[in-house]
Amino acid sequence: MYSSPCNMCQRNTATLYGLTPFSQYTIQVKAYVYGAYGPIKTVIYTTTSSAPTGPPTSVTPGSEAKRSLAFSWSLPLCGSRGGVITGYDWRLSTSGAAPMTGQTTTGLSGGAVTIDVLTPFTYYSFQVAARTNDGTGPYSAAVTSRTQEAAPTRPLNVHIQSTDDMSVSLSWNQPDPANGYITHYNVRYWRNGDMRTMLTDSNVMGLMHRVTGLEAGVTYLFQVQAETHPGAGPWSGSISATTMETAPTVPLNVLGQPTDYMSVSLGWSEPDPPNGRITHYNVRYWRSGDMGTMQTDSDLMGMMHRVTGLAAFVTYKFQVQAETSPGAGPWSEPIEATTLQAAPTVPIDVRIQSVDNDSFSLSWSEPDPPNGLILHYNVRYWRSGDMGTMQTDSDVMGMMYRVTGLEVGSTYQFQVQAVTYPGPSPWSASIEATTATGAPGPVGNLNFTERTETSINLVWDPPLQPGGVLIGYKVEHRILQRPYQSDFTAIDTYESDETREPPFLKTNLEPGTQYGFRVFAKNEMFTGGYDRVLEVYTRPKSDPPAPKQPKTYEEEATNSTVTIGLTNLVSDNKYVSSYVVHVNKTSASRKSKRAALTPKRYADSADDYIAAEIPKQNLAEKFVVGDNETYESYRNAPLQTGADYEIRVGSVSKGNDEEIFVTYSVPIRVTVEQYQASPTQDPSSTAVVPAVVAVIVVVALVLLIIVVVYRRRSARAKKQSDTDGQLQSINDYEAVVPPEEPKPSTTNTYMNQGAAAGTCDSPSLKKPKLLPKPRQQQSDPPIDGPQDPLVSSSNNISLQTAAVGGTCDSPSMRKPKPPPKPQLQDTKPPQPAIPPDEPGVAFTPLPPVRLEDLESYINMKESAGDKGFEADYKTLPNEQLHPWTVASKPENRKKNRYVNVIAYDHSRVVLQPLEGDPHSDYINACYIDGYHQENKYIASQGPNQESIKDIWRMVWQLGIDKIVMLTNPVENGKRKCLQYWADTGPTTISGIVVNTDKEEVFLDYTIRDFRIREVGRKDTRLVKQFHYTTWPDMKPPEYPAPLLNFMRVVNAHQNPGQTVIHCSAGVGRTGTYIALEAMMEQMAQERQVDVLGFIYQMRQNRIKMVQTPEQYKFIFDALLASSQTGDTTYHDNNFQQKLSALKKPEKGSKSTGMTRQFEMLGKWSVPHGSRKPKSGLRPESIAKNRFKDFIPTDRARPYLMTQVHEGDNDYINANYLPSYRKKNGYIGTQMPMPSTVVDFWRMVYDHKVTSIVMLNALDPKDKTMARYWPESGHIEFGPLVIELNETEEFKGVSRRTFTLRNEQVDFETEDTRRVTQFQYHDWPSDKEVPSSLDGMLYLLRVTQDSRQDKGLTVVHCKDGYGATSVYCALMALLEQFNVEKAVDVFQAAHRLRMVDPNMMYSLHQYAMCYDVIQAYMNSTSIYENFTPEGLVG
Repeated sequence: MYSSPCNMCQRNTATLYGLTPFSQYTIQVKAYVYGAYGPIKTVIYTTTSSAPTGPPTSVTPGSEAKRSLAFSWSLPLCGSRGGVITGYDWRLSTSGAAPMTGQTTTGLSGGAVTIDVLTPFTYYSFQVAARTNDGTGPYSAAVTSRTQEAAPTRPLNVHIQSTDDMSVSLSWNQPDPANGYITHYNVRYWRNGDMRTMLTDSNVMGLMHRVTGLEAGVTYLFQVQAETHPGAGPWSGSISATTMETAPTVPLNVLGQPTDYMSVSLGWSEPDPPNGRITHYNVRYWRSGDMGTMQTDSDLMGMMHRVTGLAAFVTYKFQVQAETSPGAGPWSEPIEATTLQAAPTVPIDVRIQSVDNDSFSLSWSEPDPPNGLILHYNVRYWRSGDMGTMQTDSDVMGMMYRVTGLEVGSTYQFQVQAVTYPGPSPWSASIEATTATGAPGPVGNLNFTERTETSINLVWDPPLQPGGVLIGYKVEHRILQRPYQSDFTAIDTYESDETREPPFLKTNLEPGTQYGFRVFAKNEMFTGGYDRVLEVYTRPKSDPPAPKQPKTYEEEATNSTVTIGLTNLVSDNKYVSSYVVHVNKTSASRKSKRAALTPKRYADSADDYIAAEIPKQNLAEKFVVGDNETYESYRNAPLQTGADYEIRVGSVSKGNDEEIFVTYSVPIRVTVEQYQASPTQDPSSTAVVPAVVAVIVVVALVLLIIVVVYRRRSARAKKQSDTDGQLQSINDYEAVVPPEEPKPSTTNTYMNQGAAAGTCDSPSLKKPKLLPKPRQQQSDPPIDGPQDPLVSSSNNISLQTAAVGGTCDSPSMRKPKPPPKPQLQDTKPPQPAIPPDEPGVAFTPLPPVRLEDLESYINMKESAGDKGFEADYKTLPNEQLHPWTVASKPENRKKNRYVNVIAYDHSRVVLQPLEGDPHSDYINACYIDGYHQENKYIASQGPNQESIKDIWRMVWQLGIDKIVMLTNPVENGKRKCLQYWADTGPTTISGIVVNTDKEEVFLDYTIRDFRIREVGRKDTRLVKQFHYTTWPDMKPPEYPAPLLNFMRVVNAHQNPGQTVIHCSAGVGRTGTYIALEAMMEQMAQERQVDVLGFIYQMRQNRIKMVQTPEQYKFIFDALLASSQTGDTTYHDNNFQQKLSALKKPEKGSKSTGMTRQFEMLGKWSVPHGSRKPKSGLRPESIAKNRFKDFIPTDRARPYLMTQVHEGDNDYINANYLPSYRKKNGYIGTQMPMPSTVVDFWRMVYDHKVTSIVMLNALDPKDKTMARYWPESGHIEFGPLVIELNETEEFKGVSRRTFTLRNEQVDFETEDTRRVTQFQYHDWPSDKEVPSSLDGMLYLLRVTQDSRQDKGLTVVHCKDGYGATSVYCALMALLEQFNVEKAVDVFQAAHRLRMVDPNMMYSLHQYAMCYDVIQAYMNSTSIYENFTPEGLVG
């Protein structure tokens, strides 16, 4: 308030000064008059506005940012505002820059402003002035504020300081503005044009940096970046610099592919780093293994080159080298490529190895170059000068061949031709050779056509192998028997004759004499051999001298006897073998006549009969006719009292008892008078009567026996003879008139029929022997052959007859072998011996089963239950059939593993005894016949502690070179057989050093090579053991196919020595194996089998062969499987041919062979017994199965052990699957589902999996498929951590490498696992087969190499059965091919179906296996090792 008197105011106005603009004042005016004031007049008055006179107050900085500042202020002081504040003017200034200005509207109490677009990290001065309508007031005092730090701007003036071949030096200036404190710089750089090579050097301090580790001769781009605390600024502009060039590194990804049979196309990638500009490339190459053939192609432009001028089907090694201006780099690692096959060149070094009379042995060397895989050779030959005789022998395997069937002493031309897949080679130059003269073979069909008393006419066929031009024959003979000379001994020496050709008449022989003839063929150099001695009799002397008329001793006559004298009957009796006494009762009216006589036995004709036959050497001085005795089976019956008789004596000439001649004496005529006894009787005569009666009784019994034997033999002889009934008993004498012959007046003939058992001295009295199977008689021609003419003379008639039984030295009379062996074709084998206390079941022989009936026969027997196979089996003898004295000796008992399975005496293997041990000749092993081959096998028990020393003695002494072992040393915890070899190296057993040279383990069997020798000797022998490891004891194998395949492997090894087959006891599995092999041979030869008969035959030599009915039935099943599936093993040299046939419709059917084979796969893969899955059907496991039909059984699945979450069970849908050599070579499983990914990795961890093969691509539409691997970094499942290490891409295949570890396991006790996954991209999950066979083949090659680490491989597809089974089968087949050069797709698929019959469920998948193998065989990689370094990215 201002108060000021105005003493001077004379008027009514006053001016007030010093007021504030735009201020309201209250003015009071009062008058003052002489000391007194008047009333106050109050007036309110406002001054007018003006520009503010004072600045805004309380100017304060606000928030700070990188590029803005905020300020606030209050109104100017009241009184200095000058009016209504309408706004403010502000200005912001910083050092070195023009101030920024701006305006803002007023506020009620002041103002505020945020100023943007400022420079970070800069101090600014701020002033503000108020503004009215009348103007702007003064600015406030400056206040200072700073913006925050920010990322800097680009470094300035970046430039290159220097370069060398591996580094570049850079420099730059600090960014302006720096926007803060520069903490460091970053430098990044990359190869020009390839941002993928970018690298960054960080935390660079200062304004210079040297970039190292660069590649020579490469242009790089560089950028620099500054960093402050808030962050990095922008990169500077890029500048380029080129490092200095040096020699390049190795060219990459060198690949070779044959283009034809003379060239290979190479491709490669530029060296990385190239170290400069590549001026050109060089390629060098040489034949693998022969560096001396190296050649170089230089100055090549580009990264492809075709090497030409190569040899066909030769493996070459190739290297590539790059060059820059400074020089050439190193050569790449050699790669191999094989040129394609071509028709081969000519076989070389064709020569004759050996020559005989009708054949040549040729040898040659492989063509050089062969231009391919030689499939076979062809040999053609012709007689020199006659091309019309040309013949060609095709498909010759190997490089030696014997040409047979040539003519003796002829000159031939020979040529050889090689054949590869593309075609045949030219024929080699012809070579000439002449067949040699060799020893002739034996003549054929040696026989005779005519015989006389002194000659035999011989005939024969020339030898089949004359050995040259025949110039004649040598005929030798010797005397074998003289029936007329009782003291004769056969002559050992032969007499010889020569003849040009047959027939040959040998003369000057003796009548009735047996001769042995042998004939030798002769050519210009050699005399051949013989294979048969012809034994034949000359005809008996047809006119033996007539005896003198016998005299009578009347004084010795009785009322029933007449005594005649027999001394000096014949002056020359050389060819007389015996004499006969003929008695003929005559009537008075015919006494003066001579009649034709018919001598018979007394029993047949009491009036005309032969009373006696007396051998020449037994002839006595007197003979009593009618003494009622028997002489050579003829009864000398008492004469009739009062009757008239003519009695005569005949001299007998006979040879082989088939024809006999008799010449009789003049008869004497006698009348038997009544004998008057003396009235005085000798007292001793009464004692003679009982003796005579006793003699008569004995004689009657003998005669009765003779009659019975005779009738039986006659009946048997009648059955065996095809004559017209003219043959008679050996000692019957009859006068017989042959048809159409005049009846002589005085002729007497008797004939010999021959007893069935043969004759020696007295066939009727000799005990007959058991006869083996009758053999062809060799002594005389057959009955229907040439016959001697009947001989007729005034005194003699002869009739030839055939012998039935043979002679004493005839083969039919030889002692048979102890055990009777039924022939396979026999329908009635002999009845087996059954112990009295064992009633048993009689052996019932069965007819052979024809091949076409085999399946229906098996079905019929199976449907019969225990009356089928089991009933047939029980008819076999199961007890001891023959003596086993040696085996049961106390000294040998411990050598027998089982007390009831020991060796028979007659069939046991007899060893050479050890010195001082007479019982050491025993081993529990027996000879067993095969199919039409005697003693083909040795069936033996597995060695025990006592007999292990004997098995190698047997092997050495018997020359055994193949052992088939059908048991494991220990089975089900029981010792079945001692291991009789060392795992490696040598061991010595009973003086035999056994060295294990080699052992190859396969899925069902192991093959071992033993080298054996005697201690102290250097010469060795090779023994090969085939050990079948999957045959259960007392049972048959579950499926026939593996055993049939094993037998194929065993029989592919041709051994010249003996074969031993053993299991534990040497009867069950051993007998089954032998029977199966023999029946397969019979089936191949006869198209029928006699299994029961063959087992019966085996049991004659070894007890209990084929031990159970199940083994017996298995033989039939295996035979049927073999006949229906056939040989499914295809070798490399015939695979294409067989595959082509397999794809064609079978004869008479619309189905192909492939379809039929696939059907057989289903038929023979049906599991035996129940195989229902259990764990997979439990409630907690059902959700883990993608398909309800594909659930593994418990016996085949892998079990999970590692617990990740509480409540985890041990189930995963997976199967162990076999490889070529291992039962559990793979784990096949379904593609993991979201809920089973953790189980998948549990399985990988628990079973130490090293490889994973993923066959089906992920289908994004299928929500049941889960990506189970990390795409980067790692994933965790409880304690299991899976980390991705590396990913590589190849043709259709991704390869990922993971590490797998268990965090709960001590790292010191378990290393981190490395797992490699191969993902195949060309097999959609909804397709049965992949998109490309080449891609599949590529996958097989990549993963084949990864399996060398011996770890387990998991294979998975969508269902775990289809594609998975294809992959596992193909991997097994490739390994089989590399080992055997053969494949068996059927076996590989069958192996998988043995695990689960759902494997390989598609015919398309089955056929694809064949196609992939064909592609593999056609590729050039068959003969080279594949390595991942050859893969193309």
